[in-house]
Amino acid sequence: MVFKTTRYILVSGLIPFESGKTWFTIGVGLAIRNQGFKVAVYKPVAAHNLWYSPRTIRKSIELGVLVGNDVSLYYDYGLMPNPAIGNPIALATTPVDPGVYLENLNTYYSELENIYSILVLSRKTSCLSNTIIHNYYPENTRKLAGRTKRLVLKLARYLKAVESNIGELNEYMSSRRIEEELDKCLEEYSRGIEVVLVESFNDAVAPYLGILDKIIALGVVAPSRILVYTDIEVVKEIVEEAVSSMGWEGLRTKHLVEKTKPSFTIETTPISKPGVRREHELFVKHVVST
Repeated sequence: MVFKTTRYILVSGLIPFESGKTWFTIGVGLAIRNQGFKVAVYKPVAAHNLWYSPRTIRKSIELGVLVGNDVSLYYDYGLMPNPAIGNPIALATTPVDPGVYLENLNTYYSELENIYSILVLSRKTSCLSNTIIHNYYPENTRKLAGRTKRLVLKLARYLKAVESNIGELNEYMSSRRIEEELDKCLEEYSRGIEVVLVESFNDAVAPYLGILDKIIALGVVAPSRILVYTDIEVVKEIVEEAVSSMGWEGLRTKHLVEKTKPSFTIETTPISKPGVRREHELFVKHVVST
C-alpha cells in the first residue's frame, strides 16, 4: 500500500510530565516502518533541562544543533533524520543556583516553575528564510552556579549562539509568524514521507492550532492507556472553542477529554526501553493501515 498524500497523526499527553508520548511515538513509528511505510517524527517545539540530561550536551555538539532528549532518541532510532527541521524550536533550561535564594526560597521556587526564568539556550530554525539561529540568555545564565554557568557558556560557544533576551523569544513564541514557520518546516520535512507522527509538548493537545487541519487521528497518551480520536472535526471544534474562551489554557488536553469520548482506547503496559509492542501494532492497524 502506498499513500497518495502524507498522513499526519498527532500524539499528545494527558498529563504535563511523564505521560509516555515519546516512547509511544517511537513504538508506533517503528511499527509503521515494519509495515514498509516511510515514517518520520515531527516535534515542532521541544524543551529539555540540561541539568537532568547532560548527554544532550554531547549530542548537540555532535550534531551542531541544540537538541533535547526526545529529539536525540528519535534521531538514534532513525525517526528524525534531520533534527534541525524535524524540531524547529529547541529550548534548553537549567535550574538556578539555590545559594542565591537562601533568604527568599519562595522566589527560588517561582523561578523554577517559570520556563522563561530558567531558559538559557534556544534554537530557532526558519524554513521560510532557511536559517538556524542559536541564542543564549545572559539574564538567566547569571543566575547559575559557577560550574553550571561555564558549561552552558561552553555549549553556547560550540553552537555559536548569539546573545539575546527572553522578551524577544517570548514575542516570537506568541507571534502569528510562528505557525507559518512551523507549517513551512513541516511541508519541507514531509517530502517523500508517507506517515508523519507529530508530537505535541507537555499536556497541550496540539503544538499549534493549524496542525489540526492536517491530521487524520489523535492519540492522547497517559500511563496505562491511549485515548484515540478519529473524528478530527469534533476535536478541532472543541479545541477552537476552548482556546476562544480560555486563551492558551484551552489548549490543554484535559479540556478535550472532558468534552468528548475517544473513538476507542488501547491499554498499555510498562516497558523498560522503546520498542514495538502490541499496543503500537493495534494503533497502527486501526489508524494508519485503514
